[in-house]
Amino acid sequence: MLYSYFHPFHPQDVTDMIVLATSHLSIHTWPEENDASLDFYTCGEHDPLSQADFSLKGFQAKRVVIYSVPRTATVSSSLSARK
Repeated sequence: MLYSYFHPFHPQDVTDMIVLATSHLSIHTWPEENDASLDFYTCGEHDPLSQADFSLKGFQAKRVVIYSVPRTATVSSSLSARK
């Protein structure tokens, strides 16, 4: 890990950013809305969807939307949603 930034908002929200050598992970929470946003950006052989699945188990989410954008594609042609 190269850098970690954690910022609590009062009374309950948080933003956290973890910067790795070739990747980053961020999370923003809105507990009053029962909402959280996670961002996984990875390089190399790491599969961000498996990391997302692992992280989401801890949230016990009732609804999940995952957007996956391959690094080599244009956003307009590669944006997809899974439920």
